Amino acid sequence: MFLKLENLKLELGKTATIFSLYEVNYVDEFPYWEDITNEILIEQLTTKLIKYKFEEEFRLIVTDQPNETYKISKNAIKEIIFGSESSKEIREEIIEEVISNKIDVKFYEIIQKDNSSELYCKAIK
Repeated sequence: MFLKLENLKLELGKTATIFSLYEVNYVDEFPYWEDITNEILIEQLTTKLIKYKFEEEFRLIVTDQPNETYKISKNAIKEIIFGSESSKEIREEIIEEVISNKIDVKFYEIIQKDNSSELYCKAIK
């Protein structure tokens, strides 16, 4: 699932949290990483195959406080795109939660074309 964020606002707890917003890098094939450093780990977390470039994805990576809950303002989420393999139950749960909180969001799903590796994005609800 991918959340497209605008006007990102995080309400953080008492301790300072270090986070960064990364634009995903799209590649023809994944590079080989021999050693795992912090920089390589970030590269691994922000690299996807070129066939997903249409997603124009960004990833928010929090580097400490792994058990913290972060709140984003309701108007920050504009779209939710469900991956082609996300379960119907998870989709329904998320859609129900968004609607019950009166959040104005567009929903999309990624669909794989028959007998192809091509993907496209289709509006739902």
